[in-house]
Amino acid sequence: MEVGTGSGIFLPELSKHCEHLYACDIHHEFDNIALICETYGIKDYKLSTQSIDHTTFLSESFEAIVAVSMLEFVPDIQKALTEIKRILKEDGVFITISPMESIILDFFLSFYTRKPPKVEFRDARQKVSGLLEQNFTIIKKGYMVPLIGKFFPVYTHYKLKK
Repeated sequence: MEVGTGSGIFLPELSKHCEHLYACDIHHEFDNIALICETYGIKDYKLSTQSIDHTTFLSESFEAIVAVSMLEFVPDIQKALTEIKRILKEDGVFITISPMESIILDFFLSFYTRKPPKVEFRDARQKVSGLLEQNFTIIKKGYMVPLIGKFFPVYTHYKLKK
């Protein structure tokens, strides 16, 4: 399951690692995603419009949930993490990557978005890592760029379990 699938660009890779592919996002624009799936020969997939803070999925539905640069945009991160835990199987994994607050990243983000990062993300970037580590058990944690990322984080990635 990919939550916050956005354009669906990651779905072809995810489809190589599962029998049934699920994706959800808050938008309704799945035509391009269906085209991506058709182009890559992905046949067993289901797209749904719903927010990760309250889904219609049954409890313990997914062996793996992936969220790429999505949690920092969710209004209530704790509520989203509670829902992810609910729909994740007991022995499942949650894989996520999130941008961190960083002078380097903030410079490029403000140039790209033409908005101050504080406007774009509120205080979400400061909260994400702490909430992930409070709500899940860390299997693996890493930084982009590996050697300097621990001191000047740009993105932090996690592999987590309940």
